[in-house]
Amino acid sequence: MGVPGYKPLDQYLRVEEAMAGALGVAGFLMLCTALIAAASLVLGIIEAVRGLALSVKIGDGSLLLSRYVRVVWGTALCTVALAMLLLMATPAPDIVYKVF
Repeated sequence: MGVPGYKPLDQYLRVEEAMAGALGVAGFLMLCTALIAAASLVLGIIEAVRGLALSVKIGDGSLLLSRYVRVVWGTALCTVALAMLLLMATPAPDIVYKVF
């Protein structure tokens, strides 16, 4: 039962089956392995950059862990969040609707 000319919704939700069918079992396993390898590489790079950033010392501790840098970072995050909230709360100008 359904609308004539349309496929049931469950046919669109079988992404894994479609990928496995198109790639085959070996291709699907290679894809999973490549995704895990790429994620590991990206996380390794992030950790290396984090280690370098934390190695910058000022006084007795790390520069990035000082309270001044944390205050500036928190202020910047709050400013961006408030700017996004204000942008989303404002209505679109009339000129946008006149073009379409």
